[in-house]
Amino acid sequence: EDSAVPHVGAIPWDTGDAASILRAVRSLTGNDYGDISVLSPDGVYYSSIGGVVQSESPAPLQYNTAQGVVETSDGGLLMPLQMEDKGEGISSILQQRDHTGPYRRIRTDSEHPCIGARGNFFLPQWYVFVSGDTHANTRDTPHVYFGIAYDAAGGGRVDIEGGISYHPRGRGVRRNGREEGKDPGSPPPSYARWMPYMRIRIEKPRKQGTDTDKYIPVVGTTRSDLSWDMVQYGYVVDINLRINSEARFREKSAVLEIKAWRYLIDTDPDSPYYQHTFVGVAKVPDFTRGNPRVRRVISMAQNGIPKDDQDGWRRTGSFARYIGVGYVSRITLEELNEVQVFCNGWQQWTPSFGGDVRVFPNEQVVKVEDFLPIEQYFREVVTVDLR
Repeated sequence: EDSAVPHVGAIPWDTGDAASILRAVRSLTGNDYGDISVLSPDGVYYSSIGGVVQSESPAPLQYNTAQGVVETSDGGLLMPLQMEDKGEGISSILQQRDHTGPYRRIRTDSEHPCIGARGNFFLPQWYVFVSGDTHANTRDTPHVYFGIAYDAAGGGRVDIEGGISYHPRGRGVRRNGREEGKDPGSPPPSYARWMPYMRIRIEKPRKQGTDTDKYIPVVGTTRSDLSWDMVQYGYVVDINLRINSEARFREKSAVLEIKAWRYLIDTDPDSPYYQHTFVGVAKVPDFTRGNPRVRRVISMAQNGIPKDDQDGWRRTGSFARYIGVGYVSRITLEELNEVQVFCNGWQQWTPSFGGDVRVFPNEQVVKVEDFLPIEQYFREVVTVDLR
């Protein structure tokens, strides 16, 4: 079925009224009771967490391009992201610099008009661990996300990323050599959690030697998360990221929708109780110089590794094992919704859309488990193990 993604025009963004906007998003996504957080096209962050409705402008987190990390507005470090090459051309922006931690990436080619991807992922309890020893250095952060990159009309490049990231208990925002909460001096969260995020980079052509990159705020806050301590078996997370190209919208927009529920707890399979719903919408330039390239990535992002480092990653003891792509791994082994690409409609992601499969650093650190049938483009189980 189609999600709420094609219908974002029905949300009353212009009102700026948090209650009305959240009520409209709940109606479109079917989340009547769980937590919800929303990024508007103007960069305002709306949320209802634990029944408390708030709006924040600007959005509380931002992307530091020079360092490849997510920060608070006061410069506190939240997490690293996988760095994207800033070289010339679409092929460069998609090439991950191999100095920001291990990853597995599946990517479409530019011959097909694909503008989005969606699918179910399973995050199994007991199989994700991040060493507290990394807080002050590599700051290991497991990620599961989709990305879209393309050359923009009029020049420049666009890279869109949306998914979830894992944060262990005791890790919050790093300021002045210590972990704190959202506000300076407050304690960091005492529970492990997964956080939704959306990052959009719009790099315009250089003019007279001046870099005119524009960075849309990353969304996800210390209040907007999936508590890992309250889940018994794991979370099922539905991620849907696409470019909205409907003619009735005056501008192109990137739209991310994430729904998450606890497996075997919030069950009516046809109508689960969503623990959290996130919808992000951001304006993006059009693309007329070829088709976008869509990617799916499971990674362990690491911070502070020099660009010319020979290894490009560190063995820290952290791991994210048995991440299910279209599967419930290690429990019932049932099939979830497969990964699909939006290419003239939603279609199963098959090799015909591109055969670019990249693993870094090797298949011992990042591997596809073989206890379930492997369909690497739309259904598999992935482990990243730094022990």
